[in-house]
Amino acid sequence: MSTAKVDLPVAPPKATHRYVTIPDTDLFDMPHTPIVINGTPYGPGTHYLESELAGTVEERLRVHTRANVRILQPKRDFDAENIVNRGRGSATTSFAQ
Repeated sequence: MSTAKVDLPVAPPKATHRYVTIPDTDLFDMPHTPIVINGTPYGPGTHYLESELAGTVEERLRVHTRANVRILQPKRDFDAENIVNRGRGSATTSFAQ
């Protein structure tokens, strides 16, 4: 009785870590603020993080960049105005007495 070797496809190892790069400066050429997750700051530079944590850091980078871009947009930012108006009351509320 002879046994033949069977080559099964080998699944690539699951990526458990990956690199995330935080730029030195933001869109305004100011030093980039650290991204803090669970009390741990991740400052400018390249970090080797677990995949889930790396995804969170990348999402926070996108949000930070989007917030900077909103400042530079020439059109009115209705979403930001609505947030501010909710904090003050309705947009038609008069504060004059």
